[in-house]
Amino acid sequence: MSVYRRLFDAVIAVVLSAVTIAVTAPVVPGLAQSLGMLIAATFYFSRNPWGSGDGDRINDRIDDLYDRYLPV
Repeated sequence: MSVYRRLFDAVIAVVLSAVTIAVTAPVVPGLAQSLGMLIAATFYFSRNPWGSGDGDRINDRIDDLYDRYLPV
């Protein structure tokens, strides 16, 4: 896996974390940051954030998108 793909995975994880924090902070402010970090880590380290049994298929689709849009 190239450095660009890992970097892009990290950017997606940061966006997921920020959105989660923004959505949950008004409801449960004490839990928002932890939940956002948990979701970001789940995406980054597993690349199967939804927990379905189709993890390989989801990762293949993500890799196909990376092949299409990332130059390296």
